[in-house]
Amino acid sequence: MLQEIKVIISILGFLFGLYMLIQSYRASKKVDEIEAKVERMSGRNPETKLSSRQRRKVALSSIYSRVLGAYTNDIYTGLSDDCVRELLAGYEIYGPDNQLKRQIEEMIAFFLSGDALRQASYGPEYLKLIRTFELIDEDADVENIDVSAWAISVAIMLARFGVDLKVWAKSEAMVYIDQAYELAVQRYESWEDYGIAHNIGGMKWAGDEAIFILENERKFLTESSESIWGNCAFK
Repeated sequence: MLQEIKVIISILGFLFGLYMLIQSYRASKKVDEIEAKVERMSGRNPETKLSSRQRRKVALSSIYSRVLGAYTNDIYTGLSDDCVRELLAGYEIYGPDNQLKRQIEEMIAFFLSGDALRQASYGPEYLKLIRTFELIDEDADVENIDVSAWAISVAIMLARFGVDLKVWAKSEAMVYIDQAYELAVQRYESWEDYGIAHNIGGMKWAGDEAIFILENERKFLTESSESIWGNCAFK
């Protein structure tokens, strides 16, 4: 009888251990699911294969990425091909696939050269809105602010669009992203500086009303510990 009790206790102990193991597994799966959800909400791809240095460079396009609902930490945007083609059409890039590479290359060069923003102009309310959002000091000269951050961001997104559509390999796209990153770190000292310049440049390119959307995303990126900017240094 005593032996049978010992056997029963042993079996119960085994079953309890198995139960705790299963519960632990379920808990870990739940944590993984929650972490993945947080990643998606913050605009990050939990399966990105980029190195930390590459992610920092791609992160220069984070405001633009979040506006589009794209990844902020991957060279792939996560957008559908149809969506990417529609976005490229906004830059007058369309036609057969064998022409896309040349067109995207030319547009990247156009933005990185500074010509894109030199040819754009601010709307009638830009100064008032810049002051309202407190993007610059009261006595700052807006016309002399370097707003090339916007052009840098667009150039990186165009390079990423090329990867999405298999126009070029990731390594080829990184060449353009590297060029854009070098410009950024030469001209800006922090994510805060870069983000403000980006949004003022965005107003010049896309119009006064763009600031409302852009500022919402900039604030998330600079203030949230869940954002990619909150998890990597600018330089």
